[in-house]
Amino acid sequence: MEKKISYYGLSAVFLTINSFVMILIIFMNYSKEGMTIHDVITNFVKPGDSLSKKADDDDQLDKLISSEMEDAQYYPTQGEILGMFTLCKNVEEFKSTCLAGGLPQVYNNRSIKGKIAIMVGSYTIALGVLIAYAIIVYKHTVEKTLGPVTAVAVVTTDLILFCLLRCKLSNGPL
Repeated sequence: MEKKISYYGLSAVFLTINSFVMILIIFMNYSKEGMTIHDVITNFVKPGDSLSKKADDDDQLDKLISSEMEDAQYYPTQGEILGMFTLCKNVEEFKSTCLAGGLPQVYNNRSIKGKIAIMVGSYTIALGVLIAYAIIVYKHTVEKTLGPVTAVAVVTTDLILFCLLRCKLSNGPL
């Protein structure tokens, strides 16, 4: 007798993959075209390297930090901010980090056709995962009909989610 695969295990794997793709779609759709941290740094912080790089040892660094704290006219430079929050050496390296906008910013910089292509491609992956799930559950588990029924239910939920997303009936990702 052939051993059957667990329906619950398959469901956990395939439905999680589908939900990750849907979360990615929501994440990209809810990114607003606005200022990222990169935009704030480049627009409102004066350019320049970190002054602390000039310090040779900890004593010099402590003196430099103390003098900056006492100076009422002191404002951090782009290099200092990048040094505090990232491992980037300059603004160009910072552009590829998640603080600069990451995936939503890449999505927002696309044309309308590019955005549609990304959404269609992402949803095609999600549907492919559900189709594979339905076939595998049907062929390899005792609960044959639960796979296709679950896949149809998830697609229906995805379509409702997509309609809510496009109709702007909600103010956030949830």
